[in-house]
Amino acid sequence: MTESELRTQSDKYNAATAVTMGYQEIYNSAANWQTIMDAFEIGQAKDLNEEPKKLLKPVVLTGSGPSLDDSIEKLRLWQGAIVCHYSQALTLMHYDIEPDYIVALDAICNWEGLQGVPWEKTKTKLVLHAGMWPSLVKNWPNEMLFYRQNMGKPDSFGMSEQKIMYSDRPGTLEDALATRVKFIPKIKTELTMFACTPPAQLFVAQVLQYGNVFLSGMDFAYHGRKERFTNWIVTDEGWKSEEHILPEREYVKTNNGLDTDPLHLYYKKNMISACRLSGQQIYTTDKGAITEMPYISIDDLISGKKLPKIDPETRKKTYDRYLASISCFAIDYEKGSSFVEVKDPERDLTGFMMMRNRSYGCKSCGAEMNASDDIDHTGDKCPQCQNGKITRINPVDIESNMKRIRKAIEFNKVAK
Repeated sequence: MTESELRTQSDKYNAATAVTMGYQEIYNSAANWQTIMDAFEIGQAKDLNEEPKKLLKPVVLTGSGPSLDDSIEKLRLWQGAIVCHYSQALTLMHYDIEPDYIVALDAICNWEGLQGVPWEKTKTKLVLHAGMWPSLVKNWPNEMLFYRQNMGKPDSFGMSEQKIMYSDRPGTLEDALATRVKFIPKIKTELTMFACTPPAQLFVAQVLQYGNVFLSGMDFAYHGRKERFTNWIVTDEGWKSEEHILPEREYVKTNNGLDTDPLHLYYKKNMISACRLSGQQIYTTDKGAITEMPYISIDDLISGKKLPKIDPETRKKTYDRYLASISCFAIDYEKGSSFVEVKDPERDLTGFMMMRNRSYGCKSCGAEMNASDDIDHTGDKCPQCQNGKITRINPVDIESNMKRIRKAIEFNKVAK
């Protein structure tokens, strides 16, 4: 099978992740409560958005692909920032590269996987959610920057229960009994989750207002007969490397001829979706599966070679074309975007957007409601307070979206 033939269904992967990680996050959030609340009290913890902004400085995001081996020593000369994942943190430190931020996503990220180097002597900060493994939260010596996970569902744990758990509750018992208490969340930043860490790193860079983004080790494929980068860990005997040789078996072929697996192509779909959503100028330094953004070699990046500039509309069009080729489509709203996987775009996407346009709200009383028809009720009297007028909640222009999507679909038909 090839990349263009494969269809990875996000709902199946997301359901598996919810079972394997979701319950751990709930348990860990309870176990971490006192530790995190104390850290907020003494200033060791804060909301991610409270971190000073970076004024469009360049940043490298590292991944766990095999190409990281080709660039990691050269990253010593990199003068910009580095936002890595938990998995690469020790390896970077082995090469005397101090990451600016470590992003932790999976609930099983633990202190045991980072210990062995003097983090307290670095300026590295940890970016995490409250559902992380308790040993990591308890032992991390530097600042912790917190976010909540937005899974696209308002009733998900990170958007509801966890938000209340990590809040200030001013007022007395009498206020609570009279339902006068208003909870004030300590963790306000919400990061859209795409089931793998590279999009989270990208959104962290966006929140911190970094400028040009460069990917290193984000292959989403295999090459050099390696499954992933050479990992360095600290043992009782000192540093030890872990090689990951690619076994002989059947693989999926990427559009540019590399071996990969369905899971990695699912992750690539997630990453391209995140790139489309963020709108940032992103470059890859890898010869991996991603060919939908400009390439610059790690040597040219370090030497300061002039970068090719791709305008925002061209970037959007390129991402749309790739996503359409795997039956995934971006829907642009008045504010923001979302992604929908459908078999029949003409029928299903139109129906999806019509349903979204049935959501209304009233600014006077805060009520939210859904219409039973597709008539535009903007300006109608609010049925709850009878004073305000209702408007669509984040409306979507169906015709302009479908026009753009049809062009992306047609491009792929012609390309074949």
